[in-house]
Amino acid sequence: MKMRVGQRLLTFRQERKLRQVEMAELLGVSPATYSRIERDESSLEFEQIIRIAQTLEVSVQDFLPESLLFRGFLDKEMPPLSEKQEKEISTVCLLERKLKLKEQENQFLQEKIAFLEKELERLHLLLEQKKTIS
Repeated sequence: MKMRVGQRLLTFRQERKLRQVEMAELLGVSPATYSRIERDESSLEFEQIIRIAQTLEVSVQDFLPESLLFRGFLDKEMPPLSEKQEKEISTVCLLERKLKLKEQENQFLQEKIAFLEKELERLHLLLEQKKTIS
């Protein structure tokens, strides 16, 4: 299944403040090819979109047309996904969930470190007070 993703790529490029040449290099395509993709003069295979999403560290869903997001993959108008595509989608979704969990774990650990640093500071103050009293 080929898809046109030019507008979304343009948005991602502008968010990163990159020129077309830089984006092409990041994605491993020639500047001319990237330009055609961004202008929707060329479409991509789903596997290419997965690779681009991974490179840009965005969700594959960010590339899907709004109609697919609302109707889902089981729409009668869409051709069925291959087993490979389904596996790749599952892998990407799993990786996105793992990343989110790691980000939450990181946030928790940062909060724990901040708490322990304050507690350590409090204990140092108590120790200093005890030294001055003795």
